[in-house]
Amino acid sequence: MKKSKPPLLRAAHISCLAVLVTLGVIVANNDGASKSEVKVEKDGSLVRVTWPISAQEKGSVVFSMDETKPLIETMSVGEKVIASGLTPSTVLTVGSRNLNDQAGWVAFFDNPPKREYQRHAVKLGKRSLNVTEKGAHTTVTVAAASAGNFHGEVRFTFYRNSGLMQAETVLETEEDGRAIIYDTGLTSAKPDWKATVWKDTTGNIQSVPLDPSAPATPLAVAGRTIVAEGAAGSLAVFPAPHRYFYPLDEAFNLKFVWHGNDYAKLLDGYGIGIRQELGGDNRFVPWFNAPPRTKQQLGVFYYLTSGDGKAALDSVAKYTRGDHYKPVDGYKTFSSHYHVEHTLEYIRKQKEQNTTGVPKGLEVPGMVKTFKARGVNIVHLAELHIGDTPRMKPEERLPLLKVMHEECDRLSDDQLLMLPGEEPNVHLGGHWISLFPKPIYWVLNRPAEKPFIEEVPGYGKVYHVGNPEEVLKLMELEKGLMWTAHARIKASIGYPDRYKKSDFYKSEHFLGAAWKAMPADLSRPTLGWRVLDLLDDSSNWGMRKQAIGESDLFRMEPDFETYAHMNINYVKLGTLPKFKEGWQPLLDSLRGGQFFTTTGEILIPEFSVAGKSSGEEITDDSGEKMLEADVEWTFPMSFANVVSGDGRQIFRQRIDLSDTDGFGSKKLRIPLDLKGRTWVRFEAWDIAGNGAFTQPVWIGPKPAGDFAEEARSLPVPKEQLTAGYDEVVPTAAKQPAIWKWTKADPGDDWVSPDFDDSAWAEGRSAFGTPTTPGTDGILNTIWDTKDIWIRRKIKLPDDLGAKLRLLVHHDNKAEVYINGILAWSAANIETRDYEVFEITPEAAAKLKPGATITLSAHGHNGVGGQVLDVGIVTLK
Repeated sequence: MKKSKPPLLRAAHISCLAVLVTLGVIVANNDGASKSEVKVEKDGSLVRVTWPISAQEKGSVVFSMDETKPLIETMSVGEKVIASGLTPSTVLTVGSRNLNDQAGWVAFFDNPPKREYQRHAVKLGKRSLNVTEKGAHTTVTVAAASAGNFHGEVRFTFYRNSGLMQAETVLETEEDGRAIIYDTGLTSAKPDWKATVWKDTTGNIQSVPLDPSAPATPLAVAGRTIVAEGAAGSLAVFPAPHRYFYPLDEAFNLKFVWHGNDYAKLLDGYGIGIRQELGGDNRFVPWFNAPPRTKQQLGVFYYLTSGDGKAALDSVAKYTRGDHYKPVDGYKTFSSHYHVEHTLEYIRKQKEQNTTGVPKGLEVPGMVKTFKARGVNIVHLAELHIGDTPRMKPEERLPLLKVMHEECDRLSDDQLLMLPGEEPNVHLGGHWISLFPKPIYWVLNRPAEKPFIEEVPGYGKVYHVGNPEEVLKLMELEKGLMWTAHARIKASIGYPDRYKKSDFYKSEHFLGAAWKAMPADLSRPTLGWRVLDLLDDSSNWGMRKQAIGESDLFRMEPDFETYAHMNINYVKLGTLPKFKEGWQPLLDSLRGGQFFTTTGEILIPEFSVAGKSSGEEITDDSGEKMLEADVEWTFPMSFANVVSGDGRQIFRQRIDLSDTDGFGSKKLRIPLDLKGRTWVRFEAWDIAGNGAFTQPVWIGPKPAGDFAEEARSLPVPKEQLTAGYDEVVPTAAKQPAIWKWTKADPGDDWVSPDFDDSAWAEGRSAFGTPTTPGTDGILNTIWDTKDIWIRRKIKLPDDLGAKLRLLVHHDNKAEVYINGILAWSAANIETRDYEVFEITPEAAAKLKPGATITLSAHGHNGVGGQVLDVGIVTLK
């Protein structure tokens, strides 16, 4: 008997659907039958949305287009009303992002709540109806919205075969340098449910009768959910489990839900909802980025059920599997980068209790209970994250390491393996993580007279490192791994880019970089793009590195909100290693790329391209290659990306997955043409921003890293400019020039000297927006779109000089051409002032004394401020 094949899911056709009104029923003008099974009917000033929430039941929401009435007239299951007279209510808090800091929008060490900010109740404006359908998802936009200098709309998305719906207040601003947080929920002048229900932080159900006069109160809950329980059913309110939580050092439970009257003294009526604590954990509190002209999606989920409050809580909990990482055959869950400082607490409590044994209260530390509750199999600590660590003498450091090793051994069992680890942050640059396959004793500051290796009584072999070469030698001798912590952000801004040419980075013992969802931007549909971009860049460097999930958190206790801030690595391991036998198989799987990383909701237990799994190599790029991926999810899916590169460019193929219900699984089979590509990887994302990604599959022999071209894209080092330079073709800093320019894509020939630019506008340099750093006194033409193309003809002087370079001010990306030949293109940087750059030899050959040239440039703005100006200088 043949086994049935798993269902195949190919790229779905995407339709954004127009709205037609026929006999009061709003239908999608589609090229086929509606897939969402959502029916939208208009009757006078009322709009009824009806959709299947299960095989037996239908949910309905009735909206009122009468602006004198609450937006939501009723929410029902079948004919039974759960709640009525509701207003989707949001408080937007608007602060500032410090764009003068080098981090700019890649911010963590920032504190908007310590500067001036404003709080606004979002105002609903004109009500109108627009319906779009995409796969199994139907979005109904019902009202305009505004808050301060932000404006936009309110929309609801309904998901087939589920009581789940998403409400979003989508706002944008023209102002630059904004950081935001928001609180949201449902309010009513006459609430008609009977009780408010939640789980406390111990997991026990709590219920209080409705008291419409009770003041708004924040609550610390488990599962981030609060429920309005009615006589006929319940309505749950909860946030996206990860996207709603901007990065913090501490995973404190900051009372992320609320119920009561007059919330924040800004929202009229009684309500329930989700919230953020303005001061966060009182350390660094970066909030969310809100660059100008980005649509910030202030979202919240509602869940309708005919069950009681407990049933609603249980249904919502399934979306995160009860905040538990699901066991998967052949894998063990691995989580890294925790500054719990258990070692220091252990020693402190021993002294306080005058004992040499296990201190009272630490028999089973809170972190162990927490990790087991989350379903983590292997935890990699980052202990001794204190300022004195790099300077500690052996007699100070070695006892600490011994306690850490012994405690990891004591706390490990057949469910949980605790691994010693550190974030040493010396010798290499930026911050980095170490992982050895067994306990290792090492000291971080070898003096000249101290040997690299010595035997120390009570500890055995001890290593002393004092430079990058010795760190690498240690890793080689002990088969260890190291990687960049929080790459390109925090104290690792500029890393690993700055040391990618080093021997230690090129080594197989340097794993790559760690992935975490920071910074945060609610206009993006995914999380953690910072390190995914780095993974793609490093793959194009030819380095064959990996991106491993990190949590980068401090204390971990059972009543904390840990799940929201965590991610997990599923590592291919048959059995859980035992501490006393070492854990070399874990390092081998990590080094081999045999793992996938996820926020927890999406799993990719099987992935291959042409039969090769992540970390493996396809011998050649010829012919069609089949990508196969088994994907399992909880929230309805949104899309997947197949990402590949050829050593220079990055290519993305988007696969629409919107025709999926919640709680499903599919085998994807995607034919790929990988001719000329050197790597390929896969990622998948759901409607809540949760995601999972694989490590790359490599194609062909490993290329040698060649950074000559990239070096030309970086500014000329300041030490090479000490003699100064003369401006041959002046910039706006010296003498603004007239350029032809356009915001519309001019096609492929726009850089040619013979291109007809007569239809382009004329403008004086520089081009950009006035809030962009480094633009005071130079802007003469406003450029506030994503792209700009500029051109001008220039007669070069007869006394041109020999050491010609470009002088460019750009934010973000830019490329410059001379007579149609690429002269320079920007790396992943932006200038804060004019910078000097090398010119490609081919373009430099066109710069002859007295010659007339065409100088062309293209600028692209990703986020935030923008500027473009170009000149030519000769070095003295």
